[in-house]
Amino acid sequence: MIKDKIHNVTNLAYLAIAHILILLGYAVNKALFHNQTQLWLLFLGWVFLLILFWQKKSVVFNFSLSAEKILILTGLVSFGLFYIFDGGIDLWSKQAYINIVKLKFLALGLFMLYLVEFNFSHHGTLSVLLKHLQKNKFWYLVIVALIINLTTIFYSPIPKIDVYWVFDGGAQSVIEGQNPYAATFYNPYSPQACDKLYGTSDCENKFYSYLTTALVATTASKWLFGDIRFAFIASIFGMGLIIFLLLKERFKENRQPMELLILLLLYLPLGNYVLEQSWVESLAGLVFYLFVYLALSGYRYWPYLIFGLFLATKQTMWIFIPFVLKFQGLNYKKVLLSLVTFLVLTLPFLFWGAADYWEDIFLNQWHYRDALHSLSFNTLNKLFFYDLIHYNFWYLGFLSGLFIWLWWKTKRDWQSIIQAVVVLMMALFIVKRGFANYYYGISLFIILLMTLELRKINSNFDDHQRSIG
Repeated sequence: MIKDKIHNVTNLAYLAIAHILILLGYAVNKALFHNQTQLWLLFLGWVFLLILFWQKKSVVFNFSLSAEKILILTGLVSFGLFYIFDGGIDLWSKQAYINIVKLKFLALGLFMLYLVEFNFSHHGTLSVLLKHLQKNKFWYLVIVALIINLTTIFYSPIPKIDVYWVFDGGAQSVIEGQNPYAATFYNPYSPQACDKLYGTSDCENKFYSYLTTALVATTASKWLFGDIRFAFIASIFGMGLIIFLLLKERFKENRQPMELLILLLLYLPLGNYVLEQSWVESLAGLVFYLFVYLALSGYRYWPYLIFGLFLATKQTMWIFIPFVLKFQGLNYKKVLLSLVTFLVLTLPFLFWGAADYWEDIFLNQWHYRDALHSLSFNTLNKLFFYDLIHYNFWYLGFLSGLFIWLWWKTKRDWQSIIQAVVVLMMALFIVKRGFANYYYGISLFIILLMTLELRKINSNFDDHQRSIG
């Protein structure tokens, strides 16, 4: 029993180290390629994720550390990176930037209360205030996180990025009864920037390259609240709620590990940048978190309806399909339910314009020209050898070999399946195309894996018994 709990905390430590290395790799300059050191940090993070597939760990830590301390140390790094590097880049004034920095500083100060414990001999005003803040720091941090998210949208109402304009235009098309996959959108770039990004000075964008769950969620958000990004704020806090639901019974007496994990999610570095720019990873994360929660709660068919929604969030999420098919509790009815759910969302747009849908969803992605700001070895290859990594034998051979090995090694449980997909996804991003939202999505899945590890650890287990080594 003790060995099992030590093993679980060791796994948590590996995930925490991988998480920190990946954050250090992509958060420092919003995942833009600047120095090859970033790539090696990401690569080391990927190695620690890969090691989780070995029953016997290659590295044994010779120090005593509880799950709670692991999460505090991870949170300290994460909050530091969040404070220094996170934030919107299209805020409408310098004062807006200053106000968000003040809020981030307040959040950092509140998190520091997890590192100390007050023991005042007198009960003055200051001591009462500090004890109140320490007791309620988690809820204040949740409120501050929500305020920062809302002010990011308020201070950056029209970010200058094609993702926002396409999502916003697609939502408006649906509201007006038009097919978003046949619509034309105008990017907020100069002709020179469009030529650099798309190979043409024409800033028209004819491609709505997002799937239908994302379309429905952003359309509902724009219709109800006037901005498509409220759907992403709801997604962030929805994931936090699911972490609470997964851990509340396990951490009744000591809630701090659960709180720390939720805060890792709410204050994930570049989270507000990703929110401002309107990337869809938080929505995909919410749907998958819900799928895992329902599956672990014993529901037979609801999880697979949700999985169908998940497959309709983003094309990269289809990587999950061959691994989920390996799950021991699967049957043809569950597979059929996921497929039907996906088709119910997709078929109306196929009937509306199959050629437009095919071109936007598949052909546009296949022909996309990898940008030089991508944080990947592809960029490094271009800088040193003046050529991008194409879909050649070496690239496809490496990913195919990794996929076969991971599929063979993967156990038939949810945690092992998620680990396998994260390793494969990370390899794809770091080799071929790595943007800020891609690595942000990887971080969301790592936090889910950390949640599943915490479910195996009894919160009342003594620190010295939960040591690593």
